[in-house]
Amino acid sequence: MRADLTELVLIVDRSGSMENMRDETIVMVNTVVAEQLANGQELLDLTLAVFDTHVDVITNGMRATGAVVLNTENYKPNGYTALHDAVAEVITVVGRRLAARAEEDRPSAVVVAIITDGQENASTRHTLSDVRRIIERQKELYNWQFLFLGANQDAWATGQSMGLQVDDAKPWIATKQGMADLGADLMKEIDVRKKRARN
Repeated sequence: MRADLTELVLIVDRSGSMENMRDETIVMVNTVVAEQLANGQELLDLTLAVFDTHVDVITNGMRATGAVVLNTENYKPNGYTALHDAVAEVITVVGRRLAARAEEDRPSAVVVAIITDGQENASTRHTLSDVRRIIERQKELYNWQFLFLGANQDAWATGQSMGLQVDDAKPWIATKQGMADLGADLMKEIDVRKKRARN
């Protein structure tokens, strides 16, 4: 594994209820990526997926060199919250890609952050049990680190139902200021999980 390489996987809610925080969400995601790139000692591969009723993977393990990855063209809130489909499908895509890579080229830390302002209400392909099984497998076999950030719900209960520990789930307030606060918290939490992955 490459000690200097992290893969950051961001799974971001794009359902209609995110419309009033659209600009703040774009700024938050780009700021978090910029912060990770500011550490010149490490390389960053980025997987960014957004979801509403559908799941769109914007970048799939792309070597990040610039901070602007989310914009008003690829982030247009609409539809419902297919949370289970998004989490299961994105983790599976990343897992298969990394499994096909030579061991010495794989990242030493994979950090997955799931951000939503609502509860699951639209998945058609995956269940909660699918999500839990997929997450637990990546945690146990590959020491992937996860963070669930949920608003308008009991984030701790939702995270635990997905197979996460209590400290891997956090609530946030679904307002413009809440999104700004979330970004600052997320940057700290990513660094904590990178260290965990490498220990």
